[in-house]
Amino acid sequence: MKANDRAIPAIGAALICFTAMTGISSAFAQEKDDPALLRKELDQVKKQHSEQFKKMEERLQALEIEIDNAADSEEGARSIAAEALEKARQAYQKSGDSTEKIEPKALPDWITQGFEFHGYLRSGYGINGKGGHQVFFRAPGALAKYRLGNETETYGELVLANNFVHNHVDPFWLVQARVSVWTPENLNDDDTDPFGHFKLGLRETFMQAGNFPWSPEMKFWAGNRFYRRHDIHIIDFYWLDMSGYGGGVEDVPIVGDVKLAVAYLGGSLDEYEFPEVGRVSKNTADIRLYDIPIPLGTGMVCVAPSTLKGGKYTESGVEHDYPSASGYGLTFAHTHSLENGGYNQVTVQYGHGTGSQFTPTVQEPSEYLRDTWTFRATETLLINSCDSFAMMGTTLFQLTSDGAPDNDRITWYSIGGRPVYSFTENLALALEAGLDYTKDETQLDAEGDPLKGVLGKITIAPELRFSSSFLSRPVLRLYFTYAKWSKDFRGYVGQLEDLTASANPYEDDTQGCAIGIQGEAWW
Repeated sequence: MKANDRAIPAIGAALICFTAMTGISSAFAQEKDDPALLRKELDQVKKQHSEQFKKMEERLQALEIEIDNAADSEEGARSIAAEALEKARQAYQKSGDSTEKIEPKALPDWITQGFEFHGYLRSGYGINGKGGHQVFFRAPGALAKYRLGNETETYGELVLANNFVHNHVDPFWLVQARVSVWTPENLNDDDTDPFGHFKLGLRETFMQAGNFPWSPEMKFWAGNRFYRRHDIHIIDFYWLDMSGYGGGVEDVPIVGDVKLAVAYLGGSLDEYEFPEVGRVSKNTADIRLYDIPIPLGTGMVCVAPSTLKGGKYTESGVEHDYPSASGYGLTFAHTHSLENGGYNQVTVQYGHGTGSQFTPTVQEPSEYLRDTWTFRATETLLINSCDSFAMMGTTLFQLTSDGAPDNDRITWYSIGGRPVYSFTENLALALEAGLDYTKDETQLDAEGDPLKGVLGKITIAPELRFSSSFLSRPVLRLYFTYAKWSKDFRGYVGQLEDLTASANPYEDDTQGCAIGIQGEAWW
């Protein structure tokens, strides 16, 4: 206790004592002629003030103890608060945040330090030119469509990942799961779905480990994952998608910057189960060399041999053959990097037999499965070098054969682009135009001619953007889409093939339009 705090009770005691002595002196002066009476009164005063002094001393001792305890508690509280503040400051310094933004965390570090949350979402609503639900415009025989203002569903992916990290020296361990949801925008909160249009999928469930002392660069994995996919964004087309179940090793150093990845991937379908061998199983090996230094950029080479054991399966009470087959897929890609994340990419692919689709998925059974093949070439350009302008353009050629001796080929040409002009960092106007030509010899008209024609589509979309970069998301957009197609495509464009119960509002037309609103994001 401080000295001045203790002096206050002492001064009070002195005043009381002084007052008491003054009273005694006065009484003695008035009764000086009666010593016995004065003695008696003096004894009474001494007794009375003695009790008061005793109580005051007890109170004084209690006050001293109370003040000391309060001081100790205040000092302890200050010490605890300072310790907590220092821990918070150190945590934010490690994460790169300013100490001026210190805030309490909702969860402790041992829960949040290795957790990651990623995802993708697009959703909105549109109507067709006749007032009904929006339909998309895609050329028959084409494997993709120009997507801006031409997507008629809600689709999302949620990724939960956890990193098991002791420190930056030990090996890392990653566990990741990805759930997807798809709906044609005809469902609200009602959980009833009579047509089975609501789809929930488990797209990824895999584990990965790396940073081992004997080879810090190599990464090992097993499970179900999106395996080293490559796509053309504006048509949402994956020209190489070896996603599936399996395992392998990545980033094996070879020479210089060249790396190797080797994976085994499997595929199966419940519909094809053989009494002799069980459910059909397609087995694919994916062998890749990448980051190969070549003139004007880097190269990637992928060799993907595959095989499956066939058998007999029963469908609708009828027994069918699924032939045993094998095949391979060959891919070469050249990437030339541009400023601000831009690039120019050229790819050439050839696949034969079970490798003709460049995926580990099981093909539909066909007696000509061994003879199927695909040739594909693409070029994609992404420009991000200007503050107010960005663009992606693509061109594609694909020729496929189903292996049949006659009328076996499907030809697909595509060319298009999406320039985006930004008025400000967050306000932009996007314009997407695309042209597809297809010739499908597997579908013949009444005169015996192959189904062929052209579909053109154009979309204009004002956008609110996270930034002016082409691939920056989130984005909110309004859009107007117009499409026109050849008369031979009448009845083949405008139907939602994923919805067996839906009608085609453009059954007898060769043009159509849509207007709508959409949000898109990934993180």
